[in-house]
Amino acid sequence: AIRDVSLPQVADPLAVHVREAHGRFELRELEPGRYRFFVRADGWAVARTETLAVDAAADTPLALEFELDSGATLRGSVVDDRTGLPITDAFVVSENDSTITVLSLDPTEHGDEAKRAQLRGDGAFEFVRLSSGVQILRANAPGYGPQWLTETEVAHGETRGGLVFRLQPAGGVEGFIAKEGDAPVVGAMVLASTVDFDAKRPCLTFARALSDAQGRYVIEGLSAGTWGVLNFGVLTSMNSAAYTPEFHFAAVRAGERATVDFRAAQSRQVLRGVVRD
Repeated sequence: AIRDVSLPQVADPLAVHVREAHGRFELRELEPGRYRFFVRADGWAVARTETLAVDAAADTPLALEFELDSGATLRGSVVDDRTGLPITDAFVVSENDSTITVLSLDPTEHGDEAKRAQLRGDGAFEFVRLSSGVQILRANAPGYGPQWLTETEVAHGETRGGLVFRLQPAGGVEGFIAKEGDAPVVGAMVLASTVDFDAKRPCLTFARALSDAQGRYVIEGLSAGTWGVLNFGVLTSMNSAAYTPEFHFAAVRAGERATVDFRAAQSRQVLRGVVRD
């Protein structure tokens, strides 16, 4: 089970290992909130639910039933959109079968929670044991922004090829973070995330950076389009819910950096008086 949280928090999956023949499981002491539930087993496709509400005050526990199958296979390639040449170091994931809800552009930030494609040196990729239904796939690579394939529907037992990601040069955001007096803020967490208000994708894509000694930050690897840029300040705990981030939108272009600065709000004078008839 993975709980929906607000960035930059990262929810740790809550797991239970099923070893009994009847396949029954029980997850205890879930905090109230909204969760997605997954089942992973060797040799089988991931089984999953939609987002469900967990209410600690409910009279009966939430009852779930999963039926596993061997899944589907998808194959394709990742190429440079300008030249058509293969990109050999891409990070290709299935958002539907990843057991997380926030998915970094940095492949080192996720372990088994991200459902990764197997890659070859010629830019080809292959997913095996994908769950049936609509699959939303994402690919990015160093120097390239992410691209999504969102209308890929597969059936149990199906094998399909010919998928192509055409990646464009990465854009980014940069800026300056200052407190009162325009003094730089060092070590502030700044995060850029996709803006998916229609919730069409199961994972929120993000990238992050810390401000340096001069109060400057740079976030690379973004695709062209609108990104939300959040300044969380200097964080002491990534799992604290006590966040009041500053937020701006950035229009990112391929191969360019947008500028988003965060400066302390200027103090305002207050005028008081009395209105008389």
